[in-house]
Amino acid sequence: MTNITGRIREAFRGDQRVDPDALIARLDAVRRFLTAVDGLLPDAELVPAHTLVERAGTRLALSRDHTVVALAGATGSGKSSLFNALAQLELSPVGVRRPTTGVTHACVWGPLEGANRLLDWTGVLPRHRFVRESALDADDETALHGLILLDLPDFDSVQRSHRLEVDRLLGLVDQVVWVVDPQKYADRVIHDSYLREFHRHRDVTLVVLNQATGCPRPSCPGSWTTCAGCSTPTA
Repeated sequence: MTNITGRIREAFRGDQRVDPDALIARLDAVRRFLTAVDGLLPDAELVPAHTLVERAGTRLALSRDHTVVALAGATGSGKSSLFNALAQLELSPVGVRRPTTGVTHACVWGPLEGANRLLDWTGVLPRHRFVRESALDADDETALHGLILLDLPDFDSVQRSHRLEVDRLLGLVDQVVWVVDPQKYADRVIHDSYLREFHRHRDVTLVVLNQATGCPRPSCPGSWTTCAGCSTPTA
């Protein structure tokens, strides 16, 4: 998992994030479009665009300095283990029994005060909010300042409320990292229920294949962590 965490932490660096001014410009363009077509197109067809403008506007008004990233996955996929590895702290319970993660946990890089409004909006309870800030780190974590990492409940939990909580938060976060393993991905639940539905959001979606020992291409001698034999993306 060391290679996975290193690559993901690199992707979460502040200099890799989207410029919020660019997002605001695109949002304003959608807003102008809605004004221009008001009364010309059926209202029912414009509902998704109106919802986007309202939700994204609220999100950007809360903070332009933070990125909320959710780790989502099934029980036993390694989601909480990855969350703890990225935080380098044991913050979220780990296990293979259902459900393991029953409530959302949040880890904040940088001062918690600036992230509290976003966490209130997403509904993460105060007792499950943690700060990734230590004098022992020196400047090691500075590049990740502004990151809010969420460990979501297991979407395949036997408790329906956990699935509803996952679905709610997926509509609020800025980026989703799906953590899957070969055995659980084989049942196609995550693909049919989520990845297929979220294909329009592929620019803000990552998939991490965890607990894999070899490249899925039969002709490739490499592995998912050290693959050099083909163009298959590593985890």
